Amino acid sequence: MILLIEDDHDIRDSFRQILEDMGHSVLSAANGWDAIALLEKIPNPLLIILDLSMPIMNGEEFLKLKEAHPKLSEIPVLIASSHENRIGELRNYPFIKKPVDMEAFIKKVNLCLKP
Repeated sequence: MILLIEDDHDIRDSFRQILEDMGHSVLSAANGWDAIALLEKIPNPLLIILDLSMPIMNGEEFLKLKEAHPKLSEIPVLIASSHENRIGELRNYPFIKKPVDMEAFIKKVNLCLKP
């Protein structure tokens, strides 16, 4: 299962469709706050795909909470954002720039899922 955290409905639907076509089950949240609440109720996902610019709790705030939580800190994260300049301090995470080339997205997801 992959957790998709993205506030834009159209992008979330596009990513979901691609991930499901790849054979993955997908849960989604529209912001980091909803994602944290969801993560407390479900088994850890194989991957989190995270937007940085979201209302209520943005991606950077989500990452701080995730990394401080013992159960969640080991889950890999792929950042998908149009704000390439904000990625500087988040170098530990793989990144894909929006708008996303879907072939590149598939390759990046597959790389993130490799053990």
